[in-house]
Amino acid sequence: MDRLIELAERVEQASEHDQRELLIEAFKAIHGEKPRRPTGGSPEWLAWLHLFNPFFKKLEARASLDAAMSLVPEGCAVDFRRFANGKARAVVWRTVTHPEPPFEHPCERAASAALAITAASLRARATKEQTND
Repeated sequence: MDRLIELAERVEQASEHDQRELLIEAFKAIHGEKPRRPTGGSPEWLAWLHLFNPFFKKLEARASLDAAMSLVPEGCAVDFRRFANGKARAVVWRTVTHPEPPFEHPCERAASAALAITAASLRARATKEQTND
């Protein structure tokens, strides 16, 4: 959990120039590093690629907002705002109608909407990890 919170804090402080690298780092913090590839590929390796390839294609297409949205935990909603100065805020939450306890995690200020969504998603995932332990 602490690693996700620490990464969320770094994301909130980052410049838009660092966005791509931080989105990849957040993906790996959530889904793990790419497994070693045995001959022919293992189910774990193929499953990781199945998640990473669409994410990477979004980054290559400069669709970092779409890439960030793919980091929002399943069953959560997201809201974000981009201000005239280019800064952004976001909040990720799970509603009270969800079978697991509700939560709300904001990112009050980041250099871009994609970074704000990423930071809020990392905080939400940290909460999910804590409640599942």
